[in-house]
Amino acid sequence: MRVGMGRASLIAISKRGSHWITLHYRERHSMRLSHLSVALALAITASDLLLALGETATVRFTFSEALVGFELSDVAATGGELAAFTSIEPGVFEATFTPSGSGEAISISVANALFTDEAGNAGTGSNLDFTFDVTPPTVAISRNGTGTLTLSGA
Repeated sequence: MRVGMGRASLIAISKRGSHWITLHYRERHSMRLSHLSVALALAITASDLLLALGETATVRFTFSEALVGFELSDVAATGGELAAFTSIEPGVFEATFTPSGSGEAISISVANALFTDEAGNAGTGSNLDFTFDVTPPTVAISRNGTGTLTLSGA
């Protein structure tokens, strides 16, 4: 592109979550036109969202890019406990969730801004809700007139 008597170039750069556009004019002058920050996103998933007493689920925390400063203490777990927190690969973590069996709603959440990407952009949190099966199984035994026993359960 030609501007006046000099030459100009427009360069767009994206690096680790930060994006900017720089205008270079006559190779000696440059001006940053804008700087954009993209929030680090988080998705929380689980191997099983319907848990019964004694069952566990593997919970995965997947970030949109590599991050700084994420650890188990950043995660709030209601109705159970997270353990065996480990990094699978950059930006992906897993933990094992065990429900407490107390009957309260089960939820795992991470609040906004508890972690950042490598460029310093604050992360956006996420939430995952579970269902806990608190209905115990039932068994009914009955006897008909001939002495046969019938067993049924749910």
